[in-house]
Amino acid sequence: MTEAIESFHFKVFSRRRDNYFTYILNNTAEGWHIQHGDIDGNCSRSGVPLFYRAFEQDSVYWPYPFGRFLEHLWGKLHREDISRDQAQTMLNELSEWVITTERSQPVWAGYNECG
Repeated sequence: MTEAIESFHFKVFSRRRDNYFTYILNNTAEGWHIQHGDIDGNCSRSGVPLFYRAFEQDSVYWPYPFGRFLEHLWGKLHREDISRDQAQTMLNELSEWVITTERSQPVWAGYNECG
């Protein structure tokens, strides 16, 4: 019997939707598998293209070097340099960075003003 692989969770916040969303991630031999809404498939180690499609679908801004951090995390997990718990902690740190980026954008009437 094969052992079930526990999924990772990646929480994001969308100002436009005024809501949190959780993306479900699994690491694969080549990158990540992501599930969220209509998004369900494989992407590269840096999250291309589906991680960014999920962000765009939810109108979420992210920090520019996000993909490099995600790829580094994938490598550490793939080489078994870190445990799954440590990987989840690192994903939580990335998640907080994305949430901070999303929440810190300027708010301009007629452009991105909510409500």
